[in-house]
Amino acid sequence: MDRRKAREHIVKAIYQQDLLKLENCDEYIGKIKKAGGQKDYIREVTGKWLEHSDEIDKKIEQYIVGWKMDRMPRLDLAILREAATEILYLDDVPGSVSINEAVELAKIYGTEKAPKFINAILGKILREEK
Repeated sequence: MDRRKAREHIVKAIYQQDLLKLENCDEYIGKIKKAGGQKDYIREVTGKWLEHSDEIDKKIEQYIVGWKMDRMPRLDLAILREAATEILYLDDVPGSVSINEAVELAKIYGTEKAPKFINAILGKILREEK
């Protein structure tokens, strides 16, 4: 499994956790087969998401002018949360890579306008962090 596939699993885990209001993502992660060396990465990112979810959501909310998080498509939000977690809490992943990967996931799973929207929000978060 490569990092892109791992990110896809992270987005799905965050989506499921949000939708079902679960305390953690362990149930989803436990069902992943053939994760190779990426299962630790999936656990790390979902763990950071759960640990810092309030801060991450506040950061996203700061830049979604004209939108409310509870009105956003849940899968678009999960993609934003995954990439924002990498940008804000993982030093070994370049922010530009996180953004590019999020845009690619948005093209597959997001709404029609999701890739541009996600790119803009994450770009603002990255610029603020630098």
